Amino acid sequence: MAEAFHHPNLVPVYEVGREGDRLFLAMELVRGVSVATLMLLLAKKGRSIPIPLAARIVVDVLEGLAYAHEALGADGAPLNVVHRDVTPQNILIAEDGVVKLVDFGIARAETALGRTQVARVKGKFSYMSPEQWEPGSQPLDKRADLFSLGVSLYEMSTGSARLFKGSAAPELYKAVVIDTIPRRAPGCRTTPDDLSRVVMKALERDTSRRWPSAQAMRGAGRGDGGPRLGGGDRHAGEAGGVRARGTAHRDPVGAHRRRGDPLAGRRRHADDGRRRSGRGRRPRALAAAARVGVSGRPPRRG
Repeated sequence: MAEAFHHPNLVPVYEVGREGDRLFLAMELVRGVSVATLMLLLAKKGRSIPIPLAARIVVDVLEGLAYAHEALGADGAPLNVVHRDVTPQNILIAEDGVVKLVDFGIARAETALGRTQVARVKGKFSYMSPEQWEPGSQPLDKRADLFSLGVSLYEMSTGSARLFKGSAAPELYKAVVIDTIPRRAPGCRTTPDDLSRVVMKALERDTSRRWPSAQAMRGAGRGDGGPRLGGGDRHAGEAGGVRARGTAHRDPVGAHRRRGDPLAGRRRHADDGRRRSGRGRRPRALAAAARVGVSGRPPRRG
């Protein structure tokens, strides 16, 4: 199934095969760093991912998820794909600044799997949605991925090491399914109200109250008075003190923000870049962040 996905924000699978009694996936080699590694490196320096950069990363992941969630089979029927493991470990920032979601190997399509398989628990405990913890309690669909991405965005935006903490599965179950989710993590930086509302809607335990789709979460706040996912890329030039190098990056977001669509500039800019290069252009800070993750130190300032 993952072999059929071709999107700039998804890591492509080139081959699925078997070697003896083991299955393998041959995927694109992404030279860069995971968001989890970047967060860890910055935390060691007492820093965290800047909020505009965190929003930019999530916007790109939502682009890839929207593509996968709406994928159709050969017969034209929806595949109803769910990744089920959207975590900072599986969000990669390539050296050229492109954000990619990896590991659709645990995704499932209702048309291809039996009901007994659907009930199996998959994913990393700290990022699993309530419906993954309690199979059968609610429909397990694309909204589970938005919950997991909401956890990731919460941790990136607040600078929190973990939203759901616990040394064993029962403690994590209680944290994810029962305990109150704090809007602001104690001892962490304050998240802008607009972004906080986007995050908390993604973290709704009742799936009917959560963002209904990646497109809806991606398009949050298009001048309708609703919550906004991002406030622009103008301040995304540093990742916790990491300054990008190279030629100036023209950023048209400000003009679109003034017209009431804070995300349209990002989308149009990315689309234009993809048409020119086939990969899409991204803020220089993303490329700088990837270089920091690879080298373990910030690039020299020129």
